[in-house]
Amino acid sequence: MKHYAFENAAVRLAGVDATREFLEPMFADRDRELLLVALCDDNLRLVRLLSLPGTEAEVKAPLPKIMRLAVKSGCTGIVVAHNHPSGELRPSDRDLAFTRRLSIAVQSVDITILDHLIFNCAPAFSFRRQGLL
Repeated sequence: MKHYAFENAAVRLAGVDATREFLEPMFADRDRELLLVALCDDNLRLVRLLSLPGTEAEVKAPLPKIMRLAVKSGCTGIVVAHNHPSGELRPSDRDLAFTRRLSIAVQSVDITILDHLIFNCAPAFSFRRQGLL
């Protein structure tokens, strides 16, 4: 897992459109899954970005490491994003289960999941817009 700090950054992930616009280029031309976890402060500014590369079909997401970095960064909101190289836009059962587990875990430390986006060749699928968060 790689992570990038954005102290004093002007990147604001305020809403699905702004988040999609910032994250979408990172998924361009990928033939393997990539999971990005954006840690945001209470003004929706990006504090840290975690990058977890995967295989053609999945990304192993280490929930304890994600939680440690989220708490250490002092974030109050998280955006999760990943791609489906297969072209499937709908979340898999694994995607739904991961989002539920992460949501429960972060609630215990007063962090909110702002959204979970899935990218492929179509517009991003938003868990928030689909009522899954």
